Amino acid sequence: MTSPNASPKPCPARKSRTSPIFPRFRARLTPLVSSRVRYCLSAAHTKSDLDRILRATDEVGGILGLKLSPSGMRMNVDDVIAEGVDMIRQSEARYEEAVEAIDA
Repeated sequence: MTSPNASPKPCPARKSRTSPIFPRFRARLTPLVSSRVRYCLSAAHTKSDLDRILRATDEVGGILGLKLSPSGMRMNVDDVIAEGVDMIRQSEARYEEAVEAIDA
């Protein structure tokens, strides 16, 4: 068993284009009520890989009743998959505008 204070292990190299690879589970470092799942992404993952893990995470979250949001509002996973790239680009543009405003 891994010590709770052990350093994280690097994500194993991606061996297949058909199944995402996840890091092994470690001893809990946070209390159960604030636990998180950590994913190890690489440039080898495709949008299709990410869409698949989003759907699986959405399904597991529904089964376990873990779909919570501080704002109380949640997007449907299909909307996130369809609009996610544009939402990130818009967020990046707002960030760049804010940085330019500070530098001006």
